[in-house]
Formats: sequence, C-alpha cells, structure tokens
Amino acid sequence: MENISNVIPQFEGLKTRITYDFSTVLGKLLFQKILPYYLKEKRIFYTIYTELKCKKLYKLMKLVGIDDSQFRGINVIKIGKTESVPFGKLHKIIPETEDIDAIFRKLQSIFKDVTEKDVIILCGFDILVALKGQSVLNKLKDLYESLPDCTLFFTSRENLYDNVLDKLLVEFHENNLSLKQQEFSDSYTLEFEDSILVMSSYRII
Repeated sequence: MENISNVIPQFEGLKTRITYDFSTVLGKLLFQKILPYYLKEKRIFYTIYTELKCKKLYKLMKLVGIDDSQFRGINVIKIGKTESVPFGKLHKIIPETEDIDAIFRKLQSIFKDVTEKDVIILCGFDILVALKGQSVLNKLKDLYESLPDCTLFFTSRENLYDNVLDKLLVEFHENNLSLKQQEFSDSYTLEFEDSILVMSSYRII
C-alpha cells in the first residue's frame, strides 16, 4: 500500500470530495498531509461554514497536537458570527445570518480572482447541504462552474445525506474519496471510490 504523499500532487486542478466518519482522522489528513504540500507554492483559501465548525476546528487542532503557526499563510473565509478563526489569517467574513443566495453571491465575488494555481477547501458545507438540500446543490454547482480549474477539496461527513443528494455530490467532483478504518485495526486508509484517477487505497495513519 503506497504512501498518501505520493498521490497528493495528482489532485491538482481537480475537485475532490473527501468523506469521513471521524474528524480527527480528517484533521490529520488535511493538516499533516494535504495542506503542508500545497502551502509551499500555492495560495490556499480555507472556507468554513458556521461558527460552531470554527470552534470545533480549533479544539481539534489542539487535541491532535497540530501547530497552527505553520498555517499562518492560509486565507480563511469564514461564514460565521465573529472574526475569530482557528488558524491562518481572516481573509473575508460573511455573516452566518445571510440567506443562501447572498452567501453564494459573496463567495463567487471573493473567488473571482482565484486562478488555476490556487487551492480552495470547503469545510462545513456538508452541513449546509444536509439542512437545505437541493437548493444548496444548485448554488454549489453555480459556484463550481464559475471557478477556473483550481484545486478544490470538499469535506463531507459519511452518511449525512439521502441517496439522491449523495449521488449528485459524486457527480460534482472528479474525485470521490473516503477515509476508511481497516478491519481489526486502528489504521485508516484513503479509498478511491469514484474517481477519474486510476487509484486504489493509501494509508493515512
């Protein structure tokens, strides 16, 4: 089984959805593998939906022992209630009280200068899809269509949606990956479930 570090460069220019069941494992994948790789030479726009998600990320980083000082260069776009962010620097804030149309209009405006060399991470948007359903998927589709071929990651909790929403999200992303715990083991692998890349599985921890 290959190391995940060998495949991360192949995510460039693609939209990748990562489903997970444990936040700590997702945190290790993002902050110990994916973000350090892209931080070397790319702008990163880490977009977080909800104040609660920001607080959870802060506690998660402390729990896992992640040093936030190495992520100071990350541009955080927060959809929330305060300007406090768990890492990086606040790039823009969108009030959580805005309606869905306004939130996505502002995101499109913020991302208008994004280029193919940049990275976008959408964190907590799975909550928005679960709460609002297909209306949010339509806005997400419009957002994706407005972007250049940048590198994008969409994090998504396992089994959060009904079958229709889940299949639509699969179609929105070139890579659909899942963090899986190995049977009778504490190890986790990243499984390629529906991807334009010809891959199998990679060990995370």
